[in-house]
Amino acid sequence: MPTLLTADLRIRGDKAEAPGRVLFDTGASYSFVRRDLAERIASILPLPQPIRFTLGDGGDLEIREAVTLQLGIGGQPVIDSFMVLPGGAAEEVILGASTMRKYGLKIDLEHSTVFSEMKEQPPTQKEKSMEEVLKRIFARMNKEVSPDLTDDDAISMIVELCQPKMYPIASTQVLSLLGLNEAATEPQVQGKILALTHRADVVPAADYNALKLQLHERDKKDALTAAVAAGKITPAERASWEAKLASNEISLETFAAFVAERPKVVPVGVTLPKEEPKAAAAMKLDDLQATINKQLGLDDATFGKYAQ
Repeated sequence: MPTLLTADLRIRGDKAEAPGRVLFDTGASYSFVRRDLAERIASILPLPQPIRFTLGDGGDLEIREAVTLQLGIGGQPVIDSFMVLPGGAAEEVILGASTMRKYGLKIDLEHSTVFSEMKEQPPTQKEKSMEEVLKRIFARMNKEVSPDLTDDDAISMIVELCQPKMYPIASTQVLSLLGLNEAATEPQVQGKILALTHRADVVPAADYNALKLQLHERDKKDALTAAVAAGKITPAERASWEAKLASNEISLETFAAFVAERPKVVPVGVTLPKEEPKAAAAMKLDDLQATINKQLGLDDATFGKYAQ
């Protein structure tokens, strides 16, 4: 059977101090405070997640908020977290078994008093301030803290929270799709992705377009050269046709069709018949020319050949 005792005590929060009716209940797992009193004297903080309790009548109670309160009991300050009860609760404050055990509180029903079995000295103001700071740190981090948390446990929790968190490089499914196992390192994953995005059998679009343009320019020059060689355009016309192709005034296909239809304008590859040298015509030399030829040593036939 739980032991119950009621007492009027001064209750201090971080905002104010007020009198309150406190029920010491060894059957309650945690300590509780009614919301209207909590709002007046302390800052209400949300719990990381709701906590459900089963009441003595079989009903359920869900708690979502808590405050830190200080009470003077048995000649020592008692500081602990109190779950915030709805406004319609009967008791203003319920001091549960966890808080009583933490401070060694015992109920003396014969003398209707509460005393402490703790032999150590009550915590100093500095220790109380540090405890308050720790509770605020854990509350800000949404970290659930047991009422029986020791100093060593608190230090270990803070160290753990400050450690850098290690996250997996990728999920197991992603690694499987990449053909890698779960032990793959980050450089291996990055290298695999780079290999997939820079495949040897795929030409990047920019390189493909540049190569296509280069080949097209080569085809235009080859077409012009072939047209000149075939006698379809004259060397003098080449610059004009080259400008038309460069400006896309006409396409390479159109130029090819033009060359195919145009007759030769230059007799390329055609051998003209040699003109037979004309027979030397007989020439009548006057006396003056005969005298000159004689002096030059030219006979009449040689003179006649070159004098025509």
